[in-house]
Amino acid sequence: MLLERLPGHDVCVLSAPGKQQEVEALCQQWSERVFSLPDTQSVYDNIALIAHADALVSGITATVHIADGLGVPSFVLFPYDPADRDDWHSRHPLSVNMLAQPSEPLDVNQLDWDEVKKQLSWFTSELGVSKLDHSSPEP
Repeated sequence: MLLERLPGHDVCVLSAPGKQQEVEALCQQWSERVFSLPDTQSVYDNIALIAHADALVSGITATVHIADGLGVPSFVLFPYDPADRDDWHSRHPLSVNMLAQPSEPLDVNQLDWDEVKKQLSWFTSELGVSKLDHSSPEP
């Protein structure tokens, strides 16, 4: 759905230590527009990637905080948390923070997927084609 909403744009999937093979296998299941960068080795590499991104989709608060600091909007998928630590959520005005339903064990996959689709549609439309279009304007 995300790729359909953003024609002409690619998706870079960031990895965690020890997860690169899983991430690469996941990317191969999608399209040539979804890729990972196995040479990213540090938080500085991730900061550079996020700084050049139009938006971030994440379930990891570290990258969400980086995106907020850089002014990049985020679509965030959180597992259920009884404390609902609102201070972990993105503060960017265009960001969407989705909280999963209670489950045992806590599982981010326990989201209301119809609501995720609705919010993702809003998120991509709010970003606007003009913001996402990096091509030069025609004379």
